[in-house]
Amino acid sequence: MTRLLTSWVSIATLSSPFYSRKLGSFLFATVAQFWLWVTWGTSSLPSSQRNEDGELVQMPLKLRQYLRVPVPAHRKAITRLYLSAHRLGIEVLRYAERYRERTPRSWRLCRFCRRAVESESHALLGCMAKPELAVLRGDFLRDVYDLVPDLPRIWDSVDTFLLALVHCRKFDVTRRLAKLAFDVFAVYAACEIFKPAEYLYTALE
Repeated sequence: MTRLLTSWVSIATLSSPFYSRKLGSFLFATVAQFWLWVTWGTSSLPSSQRNEDGELVQMPLKLRQYLRVPVPAHRKAITRLYLSAHRLGIEVLRYAERYRERTPRSWRLCRFCRRAVESESHALLGCMAKPELAVLRGDFLRDVYDLVPDLPRIWDSVDTFLLALVHCRKFDVTRRLAKLAFDVFAVYAACEIFKPAEYLYTALE
């Protein structure tokens, strides 16, 4: 009777949502590690990353430093920046939606200056039409140059400088970039995105 009662309690425990998720995660991890071992002969998937000399080397997947940013909101912001999972025009207007066609890249203009494509680099480092952005950028650059004096003071473009910041291996720079991304995304979220009239239509059309 005791053995039967123990079995019933075990089944009831495992059938609860909490333990079901735990069991599912364990089974998924086990199957994934088995697949990696069969395919690659290792329990981790190799990936490319630049070392201190700038050379591309193969190394297993690991916890990236941007995932160690201590403030959750900043960590989410820099993750959205890296994955292009944000609400800037360059991504939002990439896809069609109701009453709006897909907008060509050259027409995904910044909602503030409307002179350049509303890309990640333009929003974080380029747009001068919004004073609030200029203040955030000035504070960011001052902090970053204090941390890494060797960073270039004259940029070839905002794209190359943002790429240099992303590839910087100094954690304090990554943490500061995460805060900038969070603040800039908040400024852009407070204003409606620019949608060119040429790519809008009504239900009658």
